[in-house]
Amino acid sequence: MATGDRRTQPLVTRGTHCAVAVDDASAQARASSRTVGDFMREMIASMPVANRVSARTDVRRSCGIIALSKHIEGTRMTLVESHAHGAVIELRLARAPVNALSPAMCDAIRRGLEDAIAAGAQGVVLAGGPKVFCAGLDVPHLLALGHDRAALLHAWTAFFEAARAFAACPVPVVAAMAGHAPAGGCVLALCCDYRVMASGAYRIGLNETQVGLVAPEGIQRLLRRVVGSHRAERLLVSGELIDAATALGFGLVDELIDVSVEPAAVTQRAVAWLDALLRLPREAMLQTRAIARADLVEALEPRHIELDRFIDAWQSPGTQAALHALVARLGK
Repeated sequence: MATGDRRTQPLVTRGTHCAVAVDDASAQARASSRTVGDFMREMIASMPVANRVSARTDVRRSCGIIALSKHIEGTRMTLVESHAHGAVIELRLARAPVNALSPAMCDAIRRGLEDAIAAGAQGVVLAGGPKVFCAGLDVPHLLALGHDRAALLHAWTAFFEAARAFAACPVPVVAAMAGHAPAGGCVLALCCDYRVMASGAYRIGLNETQVGLVAPEGIQRLLRRVVGSHRAERLLVSGELIDAATALGFGLVDELIDVSVEPAAVTQRAVAWLDALLRLPREAMLQTRAIARADLVEALEPRHIELDRFIDAWQSPGTQAALHALVARLGK
């Protein structure tokens, strides 16, 4: 991890555009009792005033490994933008306001990565929006599916296939998180080689237990490999979303960047980190990386996700009651 001022200073790098802060101890103690609802209300409050009404449609019901967004299937829109920075391609999530992961969004992310590799990218940056990197899966869509098991399997499969694509990516990937990264957003970040996050009040974590869900073994392995077994246990059991400074201390993120002067500083630092890595002898770097990340790829194999079992739990009366109760509370 970076040390000293490097954690908090923006680093400006070259790049061309193509179309296609530490909380005090008492605050950290209070964070342990925060609920999903507390977090989501703060996330809305952090957005520009003009965006808050539409954001409430997406965020006010957010929960679990997932986050809500008004489902817009069939609408023509760019869900993932591609930007070139020399040999590095930035994939920027572009499903306003919180980049909720609908099946179409997950497919677009996976295809965007495939296209970047096919185009010869030597490194990839996965970026989100300001204030919110990615708030997780599209819960209204999932809840609207009711007991349609085939449709639920399709939706969750799309998400895990996107995660596997980043885990197995043949070139290095950096998560550039200029805002919150709860739940599914955290999972995508864990699949990257390196995680750069904006400093300040932004939060990251896996909060499934707060809505009656159990993170699959494979997802738990992702967290354990970066923060260690004991800390992963504490975070998973409590479902706590931790602030950026705590995440840096735990090793969940690798660097914090001050975005108060330059909002694009997180992405710029991600590109700079990749540029430095790409100066190493290419074959030695890539082969060493493949060996070091074999456990990450293996963690996301279907036998460690047990999707049928996860769907059973999703459809259980207790989990559904917890999800709908949370939706009702956040809708008030």
